[in-house]
Amino acid sequence: MRVENVAKAKCPLSVDIIQQAFTFIYIFYIIIQMKECIFCGIAAGKIQSQIIYQDDDIVAFKDLNPQAPAHILIIPIKHIESLASSSEEDCVLLGKLQLAAAKIAKELGLKDFRLVANNGKGAGQSVFHLHYHLMGGRRFMWPAG
Repeated sequence: MRVENVAKAKCPLSVDIIQQAFTFIYIFYIIIQMKECIFCGIAAGKIQSQIIYQDDDIVAFKDLNPQAPAHILIIPIKHIESLASSSEEDCVLLGKLQLAAAKIAKELGLKDFRLVANNGKGAGQSVFHLHYHLMGGRRFMWPAG
């Protein structure tokens, strides 16, 4: 059944919530089928995504559950579980991630933006592949979350 048809059936949930649920179920299915990190699958081109930037070390794509008008995930192609698990050998790559974020923000016309890396389950990290959330296009409050 299409999401729109569920909503027309006077379901008390909004179309957005139903669409997000279907999206997460689909992602979960893909993960089970792949038996590997979903972001590694996106970086390898095995999982379709709206890629907006890519080079030899980095891939950036639109978040499936955006929290701002512009919400981009920026990942290293190399699998690093989290920022805390990075090492000295990753310092150049970590710098490239920051520079890619600035470049993408500029290309999107974002003068003001937020760049976030959640580290660990308690901080909200749900995919254990280092990634930055580049968000903009709305006003952000402080303190965050």
